Amino acid sequence: MSEEAVQHEAAEGQEQQPAEKVEPEGKTFSEAYVKQLREEAAGYRVRLKEIEDAEKSELQKAQEAAESAQAELAASKAEAARLRIAAKHGIGEDHLELLTGTDEEELEAKAVKLATLIKTPTNEEPQRKGAWAPFDPDEGKSPSSKTEPAAPGMGTLRAAYAQAETRKG
Repeated sequence: MSEEAVQHEAAEGQEQQPAEKVEPEGKTFSEAYVKQLREEAAGYRVRLKEIEDAEKSELQKAQEAAESAQAELAASKAEAARLRIAAKHGIGEDHLELLTGTDEEELEAKAVKLATLIKTPTNEEPQRKGAWAPFDPDEGKSPSSKTEPAAPGMGTLRAAYAQAETRKG
């Protein structure tokens, strides 16, 4: 095709279109129906917002659960370190509550001190000043009266009395 033919066809296409735009006749809706559709759309928007908020809440719940699990893991690791250090230094269950600290270095230092205190030998004769002596069943018996011993626990009572007297004086 030549250029003249293309221009001629374009000119014919322009002639076929009317000069005025006529809007096509469509359906018209009543005001009540449009209002109903708008309310329905608003309801859907509200429901969508609720679902999005619920998903955010689920996300927040998951984040809180993860934080809680991390805190529990940290506490478990700290307890494991405390038990490992106690075992390393020979600290038994009865003294474990005395081993406290925020990190392994502090626990290690306190474990060394505690182990030293636990393993320190005591004198053969218990000291009565400031500390209770273990119960001695033979204590309180008079050497001359072997047939009639003193009442059980009398030595402990005497030790308590002596301790109270030293505090007063």
